[in-house]
Amino acid sequence: MKNTLKMVKSSWKMESVTEPFFKYDDDGLEVYFMVFMGEDARNKDLNEYVSKNNLVSQDDIPDEDYNNAGYRIVHINFRSVSDFYFSDNSSGLSFYEESSTITPGFYEAIDGRKDKVGYVIIGHDLFVSIKGGHFTEYFTSL
Repeated sequence: MKNTLKMVKSSWKMESVTEPFFKYDDDGLEVYFMVFMGEDARNKDLNEYVSKNNLVSQDDIPDEDYNNAGYRIVHINFRSVSDFYFSDNSSGLSFYEESSTITPGFYEAIDGRKDKVGYVIIGHDLFVSIKGGHFTEYFTSL
């Protein structure tokens, strides 16, 4: 029986064209990628920019700052990792049921006995599988 994936509930949505990046050092494994925080966060970013820069309207915001509003980089940190796998999506997803319907995002990997065995992060083209315990996350601006 193949494993399944269950989306990790969060307040953000992984940007569909992003890829997961990662680094491993003495502090553990960090995986990071771009997320959209939602329309409320986007509107808040735009209103703060207008106010901070004494602009008349959102039309006066430079394109780059306007386009980045509401987006952040989420950093997911694993202190302990027992296994790590990185590949293209089609190779990585071949181990999971209903892989053709899975969208980019952050998932719990569930085995045939319905036990959580790790986490999977699926980007636009790249796949990261992590067998590890507790994780923490924090956000930085683009």
